[in-house]
Amino acid sequence: MVMMKQEELDAALAAHSKDNPMRLRNADLRGLRFPHGVTLAGAAVIRCDLRGVDLTDADLSGANLDGCNLAGTALARCNMEDASLYSTHMIGANLFGANLTAAKLPYASLRSANMRGVTARSCVLRSADLTGADLVRANLTEADLTRARAVGANAESAMLVGTVMAGANFRGANLNCADLRGADLTKTLLVGARMDRANLDTTVTAVRAAVAVPSEGPVVGWKKCRGEVLVKLLVPRNAMRSSVPGGRKCRAERAFVLEVIGAETGTSGYDGRTLYRKGETVRCGTWNADPLVECGGGIHFFMTRGEAAEYSL
Repeated sequence: MVMMKQEELDAALAAHSKDNPMRLRNADLRGLRFPHGVTLAGAAVIRCDLRGVDLTDADLSGANLDGCNLAGTALARCNMEDASLYSTHMIGANLFGANLTAAKLPYASLRSANMRGVTARSCVLRSADLTGADLVRANLTEADLTRARAVGANAESAMLVGTVMAGANFRGANLNCADLRGADLTKTLLVGARMDRANLDTTVTAVRAAVAVPSEGPVVGWKKCRGEVLVKLLVPRNAMRSSVPGGRKCRAERAFVLEVIGAETGTSGYDGRTLYRKGETVRCGTWNADPLVECGGGIHFFMTRGEAAEYSL
């Protein structure tokens, strides 16, 4: 990578036009100054290092920024409509209020990025890393987040109408008040996600298809108790049951104890009072049927012995 000088950048910017767009490749632009609101529409700036550069209010519409390092870059209110940002590193970048409409960011790293209030309608974020990103009030209508990783992201009040989130990981994310009407949540991991007052109209079918526990019939499950004790449970066919969409942790209003492994009696790791003895039926004190609440009232269990054994109390 070649370190670019300020005068070289100034000359390239002065020569940039719609008919003669700037073309840079493998250039190190760290520490260089761009005019506020600079126009680089249609430019090709590929695999360049722009870490920490201030591009606030810049026009990058239709630009090619594939493979660039934009970590910590100031991109607030930047226009990147229809821009190409394949595999771009944007860790900690400030994209507040930016326009990412129809932009292409597959495999981009946006960990801890400030994307509050961005407009990203029809944006492609396939397999992008949005871990810890701030997506509050972001408009991601009809965006493609297939297999995206958004662990712990804050997407409160975000617009996700018709968004494809198939196979995405939103573990522990904040989706409170988010609008998910018509969103595709097929195999979306939502364990620990907060979804209070989220609008799930027309997504309910997709959400329920992703749950771990069968909706009807008898179910055999496994529970971990204190002291590494495992309990094999039978949920009766008419017992209410639930599980978080995309998650593995299940719960039921009551369960029959088939077997206790590792002790005569299993003691609940939650309250230390509920006991599990072979041949007895255990009932929960308060039942919560909401599939979007992971730790609601109920007898908690897993569908496989291995998952129960690995669970940390």
